[in-house]
Formats: sequence, structure tokens, C-alpha cells
Amino acid sequence: MFSKRSKNKFKDIRSDHSNSASRSPIASLDLSGGSLGRRKIMRSLPKAIFGLVLLLGGVIIINVLLNYDFVGLGDSKASGGAVSGDLVKWHTVTIDFQGPNLSEVQSDPNPFLDFRLNVQFKAPSGKTYNIPGFFAGDGNGGGSGKVWRARFTPGESGNWEYTASFRSGPQVAIDLSPTAGVSDSFDGQTGSFNIAPLDTNAKGFRSMGRLEYVGLYYLKFADGPYWLKGGIDSPENFLGYKGFDNTVDQGGIIPNFVHEYSTHVADFQQGDPLFTSADTGYDSKGIIGALNYLSSKHVNSIYFLPMNLGGDGQETYPFVSPNDKTHYDISKLDQWHTVFEHATSKQIALHFVLNEQEEGNRNWLDGGTLGIERKLYYRELIARFGHNLALKWNISEENRFDTNTTIQFAQYINDLDEYDHPIAAHTHPNDFTQYEQLKGNPNFTATSIQYDVNQASSHVESWRQKSLESGQVWVIDMDENNPAGVGLTNQNASELRKRALYDIYFSGGNLEWYFGYHDLPLGGDMRTEDFRTREEMYNYMWYARKFMQDNLPFWEMGPIDGLVDGENNSVGSAQVLAKPGSIYAVYFPSSNDADDRTNGFLDLSNASGNFTLKWYNPRTGNFEGTESSMTGGSKQTIPPAPSDFGNDWVLLVTDGSYTPGQGIDPVPTPEPGGDPAYIANNGLIVIEVEKLNYTDGWNEETLIPGYTGQGYLHWVGGDFFSTPGNGLIEIPIWIEEAGTYNLRLRNFHDHPDASEENDVWIKIDEGRWVKTFSSAKDEWTWNTSYEFSEDNKVPASDQLSAGRHVVYFSGRANGFRIDRMHMYLDSVPDALNLSLPESTFATPGGGTGPAECNITAQLECNYELDDPPALNVAWKITNDNIEFGSEQNSGKIVVRINNIEDGWFTEGSDYWWASNYQEFANTGKDFRDADWNYNILPDTIYRAWVSVYAKDDPDNIVCVTDELPIACESQDDPVDPPVDDPPDDPIEPPDVPIDPPVVVDDPTGSPADDPTGDPSVTDYPYQDTTNNNTYYVDPTTYQYYQTSNLPTTALSSAQKRFVIGSIMLILGSTLFFFPKIRSVIFKKNSTMRESV
Repeated sequence: MFSKRSKNKFKDIRSDHSNSASRSPIASLDLSGGSLGRRKIMRSLPKAIFGLVLLLGGVIIINVLLNYDFVGLGDSKASGGAVSGDLVKWHTVTIDFQGPNLSEVQSDPNPFLDFRLNVQFKAPSGKTYNIPGFFAGDGNGGGSGKVWRARFTPGESGNWEYTASFRSGPQVAIDLSPTAGVSDSFDGQTGSFNIAPLDTNAKGFRSMGRLEYVGLYYLKFADGPYWLKGGIDSPENFLGYKGFDNTVDQGGIIPNFVHEYSTHVADFQQGDPLFTSADTGYDSKGIIGALNYLSSKHVNSIYFLPMNLGGDGQETYPFVSPNDKTHYDISKLDQWHTVFEHATSKQIALHFVLNEQEEGNRNWLDGGTLGIERKLYYRELIARFGHNLALKWNISEENRFDTNTTIQFAQYINDLDEYDHPIAAHTHPNDFTQYEQLKGNPNFTATSIQYDVNQASSHVESWRQKSLESGQVWVIDMDENNPAGVGLTNQNASELRKRALYDIYFSGGNLEWYFGYHDLPLGGDMRTEDFRTREEMYNYMWYARKFMQDNLPFWEMGPIDGLVDGENNSVGSAQVLAKPGSIYAVYFPSSNDADDRTNGFLDLSNASGNFTLKWYNPRTGNFEGTESSMTGGSKQTIPPAPSDFGNDWVLLVTDGSYTPGQGIDPVPTPEPGGDPAYIANNGLIVIEVEKLNYTDGWNEETLIPGYTGQGYLHWVGGDFFSTPGNGLIEIPIWIEEAGTYNLRLRNFHDHPDASEENDVWIKIDEGRWVKTFSSAKDEWTWNTSYEFSEDNKVPASDQLSAGRHVVYFSGRANGFRIDRMHMYLDSVPDALNLSLPESTFATPGGGTGPAECNITAQLECNYELDDPPALNVAWKITNDNIEFGSEQNSGKIVVRINNIEDGWFTEGSDYWWASNYQEFANTGKDFRDADWNYNILPDTIYRAWVSVYAKDDPDNIVCVTDELPIACESQDDPVDPPVDDPPDDPIEPPDVPIDPPVVVDDPTGSPADDPTGDPSVTDYPYQDTTNNNTYYVDPTTYQYYQTSNLPTTALSSAQKRFVIGSIMLILGSTLFFFPKIRSVIFKKNSTMRESV
């Protein structure tokens, strides 16, 4: 239970007690008989009795202190730990136990090494998970305390049970034996919790579940689709961030460097997790913003080192100090946890690379062996972060550990990781010597290949086949592109699209991009600060993934390049991913030119039936041209691409048997808030451009008839055919539904040459500027096309994710005029109708703020229902723009009444909302409810407001009435209504009424019975942080009380023991240490006995 030194301390204490006991009154009693002996006994007995009372009272108090926490006198602690979290399938559940009070720097005992928490979770199905826990300090990131924590992500709904195993002893934490060490503190505590079913609308991966190895070439979400990885491999020191505690360069190859990601501070969104380094004062906005940006570009995996001491960067480590390898920095790891949870919510998988190839880093722990330090390092990472749903363990970058050591490392990780996350080892460039020895080993389920781009396809196809033959199929991850000094830059995305991107995907692999070695501002593997420098490739990678996820059962398909021949192979051969006889995807790095109007031949000899052909543009992410067909049974000529001959194209050939969309992984749900934007309504945005904030060079005019709105914009700032950015106009938009949005400008130009004065520069977000032109003249027209090159002109459209975007206009040709801009999905009917209303310009998810309310309300004093009188409330809504039950408003109406003396409170059917009138779809209804009354004080002045709230947003008032004064007077002493102004802020949240106590049916606090109205409350006591109150349930009466209103009779068993022990302690101490008081009492008693 204690270290050897601790046990000796207790032994010394026990020795002192035994010595003192030998000199106690009882020990000195003469029991030989006779009156003298009896008198000695009677004189000594009172002191002995009260000494025992004193001892017993102390024992009771110590017992209570060891086993219970206190609020006021103390609330009984549950038999298990404190459970927190959303309690929904695939959401993180945290259980905190109260154990030994220690410090992160303490060595005897070491809280990380000499104690071990494991928690066994038993699912409703009976399956069990043994999850390692960890020392959490004070539970809030502080390094000292008594909180021991386990994190778990349950994969079943229903009732879960758990049992804590808490053991102590030298180095017990790294011992895999369940019986290692001795039982300690809360060992054996049990509990349970109930998990709600899957929330399909949950953010990030939580709507799909854990990403799992299923014995195939692709990972799959437990409750979702198969997964295609499209991530980044740089910077490897992603966690070397200035906003983390204790993150200091220790002599890396870039002196005194840590990341700031300052360009991504602007990507931080309201509601994102915010913390600040205790050392630098720098906050989390940069790194959180970086994840937001990467997620917005559909980057779904990020590679990083959690410990690079002795390697290149030397600023990333989980320890309290670089050379202290068995004590972990709790606050820093808490901050890492926050960042990883945010990545999960943004659908970004975590690729943990556990070592670098440099000798200093390899030998930093245990000299490169599986010893105490490395085992503890693995355990701490798995215990704190293994619950994340999408995670990969990588033994080492460019692994130089020998094969046996590599297998030992993987085996130990597998033994600790109950979730069976994939494990891999990174290779040297094109070197597969160790893979030949590892193939077939059950500890390894994925590759991590460093490759030359010209060999990418052959490596993927080779290791698919070799792993299949070994009996252990591997997920083929291509994680680092060479040459190492170049990597992916802002100049070579098109080349790598043709040489690597589709070669890997259409050969059946996954990938991450390595950034090479470059100075800032471009940055590379060590010092990338702005992830936008590689945005062109993120777009291409998303177009490729989107094509596969939307159109292919890729997990059932394989690479069969031999099905195509005769193609143009000037850049490379065609790549074919096929499910023979059903569906084929062909990538042509270079389609045939205009003179040779074919792209070779597709062998359909073993197929039958009719097939449809569609061309997909890998540069824009859109299908283009017209569909065609061919018939199975023989080789068929592949028709030419629709345009841009000589460039790369993708051909989809399908018999229609596959239903598209089965492999889609949902795009992250955008977070509302931030600056106002034009809000898309059912896939449509309508903007009158003259209302925009335009700059010099644009004139607002009304000279040409036929315009809509107040006028149109006319570019008179000159010609800028090669230098976009002049006369910049920014148009923020908010998209609820992701998809391909057509962009149309209602435009006019009247130059005699239709190809002159007919265009404007447009770009979206941080994409490229595109010439956007109109081929019609002398009329207002919707004709709008993008010109990517002279041979690549297409109707203007863009693939947009859900969330915020910015459309930019820039003057290009003098004389071009714009009246309106419409953006719309193909599904929108009559999208260019001029009668369509303008889009709302507002804060996304937040409405436009309080509007003119047009609510009439009546408050009446009702003397018939109650004595004292009750207040009845009735109101009528006359706003045309409030549609109850619509997407804009959920129709929740709140009446707030103010007794000037007592402050705010809300009356209604639950804690917050008065009622939910979703059934009233039309406006102008009278609402009257006999239950809407409450007793008020006579002769007291009240004020009332009626407020309407937007959908699911307690902070967003759509409108609120003026003050409605009311006074229910006594019959013989009327009170005049007040005439002063209402309070400055009549919409502040009210306090919870606590008197009289609320009786609940279920003291466990289930959402149906919880008097706080907060469905997240599952346990009592309940802490209301808004009002700084604590509430609990009387276990006898089931009445719900605030701490300040605590009934003195409602004492738990722990409290009763505490009180009894305290009385015994005080009484025993008084009579033991004050002989005069004792002698008076016993002398009196002795006299009484003698008289009797």
C-alpha cells in the first residue's frame, strides 16, 4: 500500500503508540485484589474510559475524512467515482476518483510510477474493457491533488458498469499483472452510468464512432463509412507550440524556435477552447485556428511527435522537465487533451509518431530499450489520449530500432490499448527490409511508407499483395513523399497531383503530405506557420476523396491497371481502380490531344451489359461534359475528354449497380457565430451588389434601365488583366448545406466587341483568382463563366463546404457592370428569378438581433383562483416574420416577471422555457393558459416583458416587448403602476426559485425529473455555476434544496458519523485532559453511591 519508506514511517508511529500504551492508566492497574486495588481501579477507570472515547471519536473522524468529501458539513460520496461527460454513445466519459494526495514532482512515492489505476468497464452486451487511468492532480490541470482519472468512449448504448482497480507499490504502473502491488485507497469501488444512443448529428467523428481496423485495406468507423486518409505529415513538431505550458526549445536545429501559428488566429471561432500558457501568456487561438482551417479544407489526419528531445526540434515533451523522464506535466497534457478533443470534433485523426530516427531521441528513454521510462511513456499517452476515436500509433519516424525491439514496443502498446488502434512503423525511403520481417505479425495493421513519387503506385500495389499473402492485411498508408528536401510546396501541387495523388488513391492506398525543408514564410517540416501555403493540394486531395467517397465502393475495389492500354503515357500510365464487371475508375495523368481523339482502350471482355461513362475534372472537382455509354463483352474505345486535352482527367465507368454515397464521411458541422454574413436559405444566396461595401474604382449607377434594387455597380477603375486585387470587394457568406454552388452575375456590357469589357476577377476564400466573364452583350444577362485557361472555360461553380466563406470581386475590364449575384445548388428551382428576396445579412446561427416585436401582451390580476391573487398572462403575436416551428425560430416564448425587491425569475413548465408553441405555425394567435399563473404579493409592484427566442439559442432574442407594468393590489389599498424606465438589461437569465423546495420523483436526477431543467445533470449535488449555487436532494424526503436553504434534519450517514465522532472527540478530550472537571463529576457520583 505504501513505499518502503512510507511503511517505515507508519511502523515508527505504531511503535510510539505501543510504548505510550504501556504507560497508560489501564496498563498500570493493580488487579491483585483488596480494597486498595479496587480504589486504584476506580480512580484510574474514568480516565481510561474517556481515553477510549477520545480514541474512538478520532477513529470515526479519520474514517469519514478518508472516505468522504464535504460540502458544508459534508455530503455522502457515491460508492464509485464522479462520472462526467455527455453520456452519449462515442462521447468521452470521464470518471474521477479521490485517492492519495500527491504532486507531479513527488518521487517517494512517484504518483505516475508507484500507483496504478485501471478501470474495467462492462458493456450492456457483457463485453469488458480494461482502461488505464492516470494521476490528474487537482483535476483541473493543477499538478498537486488527489484526483485519479480514467477516460473512456463507450460504443454501446444502455447501462454500463465499472470497477476501479487501484494498486500501489514500486513501479506498479508499468506492470501488466492485475495483481501487481497491493490494494490501495479506492480500489474496488464500483458504479454505473447510462449511455444514450448514437447522436447522428454529433460533431466530428462522434457521429460515426471509433475508426477501426476490420481486416481490410481500409479502416472503417464502427457506426459509419470506410475511411480514406488525406492528411499532412508536417510539421512533425506540431505540438511545439508557444501556447502550451512548459514548451521551450532545448537546442533543436532551429535555435529558440516554437510555433505560434499566428496567421491562424483569425480562424479561431467563438466557442472554441481557449487556454493560455502559464509561462508565455500566449493563448490557444493559433493552434485551434490551424485545426479549424485544416478541417475546412477537409484535411483529415495530422502527424506529430509527442517527444522529440534528442532529435531535430527538441521542444516537444510531456515531462515536467526534459531530463525527468518519469514525472509528467499535468497542465501541459491537459492542454494537449483539449487540442486533441477539438481535432476529433473537426474530423481530424491523430497520428502519434512515438520516436524520431536520430540516435539521441531513440536512446532518450532507457537507452533505446523497453524499460521503465519507455513503458511509462507509452502508458501515459495511452491512458490520457487513447480514448480518441481516430488515432494511429507509429513506433518511430524512419524506424531504426531492430525488428525484435520494434515488435516488443508494439506488443506492449497493444497490451495497454484496449481500443486496438492501428500500429505502424515508418520506413526509410523505399526501404522495406524490416517490413519483410514484420509482415504477418498481428501487432501491426498499417504501413507508414516513405517513398519516391515516381514509385508510389508500385509500392502501394506491392504491399497490398504482400500483406494479403502474409495472412495479415495491412492498411497501406503513404506517409512521406520524397525528395525530402522538397516535399509538397506551393509550386508543385499540380505535378504531385499527376504523379502521386491519384497513383496512390487509385492503387488502393491512403496518404499524408510531407512539406520538405524550407525557410519561412513557406516553411517546411520543422517550421510551418501558415498551413494555407499548401492549400492548392488540399483542394485537389479533397476532389479526389470526394470522387471516391461519392461514387465508388472503393473498399471493394482493387488496382487493375492492365485493363487500360493505348493511353497517352507521357506523364505516366493510366491508373485503374476496379470492381470488375460493375464499376471502373480510370485516372489519365495526360489525356490524348485534340488530334488523337481517343484515350486508348478499356477491356470489358469479362463484363456484360451496358455501362455509363462520365468525365470528372480533378482540377475543379466537378463532372463535366456529356455522358456516353459502352457495352461489355470486348475491348472498348475510350472517348476523348470533354476539354483541356493533354491535361489529367478521371473517367467513371459504371453499370449502375452501386448506389453512390455509401462511402461518404460527413463534413464537419460548422460552428455558427462570428461576424455577420449573407445566409444561404435552402441552398440559395441572393445579393444586391450595390449594397456591398465597394471601394474606389466602382460607381453605383442607375443609367441603364432594367436593374433591380437601388442600382448596379460599374467598374471604371481601369484594366487589370494580369494583376487582380484592385477595387477589392469582400462578400462574406454562410453555407448550411455543402455542395456545388453555381455562381451567376447579372451583368451588362456594351462594347462593340463582345469579348471586351466583359469580365471581372473572382476568387473564393484563399483560392486562386479566376477570370469570370460574360459572352453576351447589350442586355442584362446571367451569362457567367470561369476561364481557367484559353481551352478551359466552364460555367462558374464552386464546391463549398458547410460554414463561412468569402467571395472576392476585383476589377478587371473597364466598363463591366454587375447588378446582382446569385449562388445556388442545382436543386434550387427557378434560382435566377428576379423576384427572389435578398439573403439575410446576419450573424450565422444568431439571427439579426432584437427586432421590432409587435407583441401585444396583457397581464391580469386574478382574484378568483388564489388568495393572495395570481397573475395571469396572455399575449398576441402579430409579427409576420416570426414563424413558430420554422427553421428560424422554435417558437419558445418567455415571460419574465420582476418583483423589484426579489429580482428576476421565470414562470413556466420547466426551469427555463415558459413553453414551446411549435404547433402554432401561423401568427396572430391568442395564447392563454390557466396554468400560467403564480402567487404574487399584494400591494407589490411588478414588471413584465414577453420575449421570443431563436431556435435552440438561449442567448438570441428575436424580439422583446416594452415594459408591461402591473400591480395586484389589495382591495382596499390600490398601488399605482410604476412609470420609470425598465432595467438596462431586461433579458438577463433569472435565478432559480428555491423556496419552497421542489419535490422530485427520481433523486438520481434523470433528465425527465431533474428540477434544473438541464438534461446534462445526472448526479446530485448539482453545481449551478451561473448562479454560484449548489443543490442536492434530501435522501429521505427527496426534496431538492439549495445549500443555503439546507434543512438541518437532512443528515446523511456520513454527516451523522461526523457529528457523533466530533461530540465524542470533544467530550473525551475535555474529560481526559482536564482532571478537575473529571474529579468533580466522579466525586459527585461517588458521594451519591456511598449515600445509597
